[in-house]
Amino acid sequence: MKLTEKISDNTAIITLEEDLSINNTENNQIETIKKTVNENNNIRIVLKNVEDIDLTVIQLLYSIKKTCEKEDKKLEFDIKLPQKLDTLLKNTGFDKQIIN
Repeated sequence: MKLTEKISDNTAIITLEEDLSINNTENNQIETIKKTVNENNNIRIVLKNVEDIDLTVIQLLYSIKKTCEKEDKKLEFDIKLPQKLDTLLKNTGFDKQIIN
């Protein structure tokens, strides 16, 4: 997983790219994401150039969403997936769990 972070206009932008599966995710990347969410009130998560995504990363995104709701933080998702992965998320209902 390729992870980049930046702060722009008072919003923490977390960008995740490439293979978003637990096998290609380092523990420090997950901790970095959690720390960024905990330290900011406005968060934007961008998924782009995604080659694969697994349930662990989907659960991470869902957890971030629930944390932001509980702590009254503003969260925005900008998800661009290949058709195959987009269809998979829609067919399993995970798209509604994350975005809605």
